[in-house]
Amino acid sequence: SICVPVYNDWENAILLIENFVSCNYKEVSLMVIDNGSHQPNESVNDRISQFDNVSITRINTNLGLGGAIQEASKTCKADWLVWMPGNMKVLPSEMMDFLAVVSSSHSETFVKAHRINRPFIDRLKTIIASIVQTMVAGTPMLDTGGTPSAIHRTSTLWDEIVRAPSDYMFDSYMLFAAKKLQIKVERPQVSYHQRLIGNSHWQSGFAAEASLMKSLVYSIIQWRLEGLRKVRGSDG
Repeated sequence: SICVPVYNDWENAILLIENFVSCNYKEVSLMVIDNGSHQPNESVNDRISQFDNVSITRINTNLGLGGAIQEASKTCKADWLVWMPGNMKVLPSEMMDFLAVVSSSHSETFVKAHRINRPFIDRLKTIIASIVQTMVAGTPMLDTGGTPSAIHRTSTLWDEIVRAPSDYMFDSYMLFAAKKLQIKVERPQVSYHQRLIGNSHWQSGFAAEASLMKSLVYSIIQWRLEGLRKVRGSDG
C-alpha cells in the first residue's frame, strides 16, 4: 500500500493519481492522505471513487509528514507500507524496480530509495547533510530524505512509526532506528524529477535549510542519548 501525504498540492496529486492508475499495478493500492488541506478537494474524491485500489483519507488538522504516515499505518491492511511524496518528483510508473525489491525482501528489511538524477546543487546539499548526520549519529546516515520507503507490518521497525517525529524529521528517525535495531537497509535507485507544479514551502533558502539542519542535529543527539539511557538502564 503506497501512502501519499498531500497538503493543498492537489494539482500534482491529481497527476500522480492518474499516473498510478495508468500503471495497472497488481496487488498495490494507493492511499492519499489529505493532511489538513485548507479545503477538501471534491474533484479528487470524484476521481478516486472510480477506482478500487485508490482511497483518500481526510485529516482535519495538518499532522506533518510523519503524522500523515502514522495515520496511514493505523489503517494499512497490506503487508508492506510504502510512503512517497505527492509532488511528482517520483512517478509511480517508474517504481517497478523499487516495488520488485520490496516484494522480494525479507520482512525485517527497511527499503529506502537512493535518489538519482537530481540537480547538482540538490546532490551537494544531500552530501553535506549526510556527512553531518553521520558524524552526529555515529552510524551512516546517507540520503535520509530519499523516498519511497517501505516497511513490513511484522517488522520490528513497524513499532517505531508511532514513536517517530511527526514532522520532516520522520525519515531521518526511521533510518536511525533501523540502524539502531540492526535491521537490513536496502537502497534501490529511484530517479527523481524536478517538481512539476509549484514550489517547496520549506526549502526556501540557505538560512531556512541551515535552521532545519540545526534542528535535525539536535534531534539526533536526543535520539542517541535516549538510546544510551536505555542501554545503561538495562545494565543496571
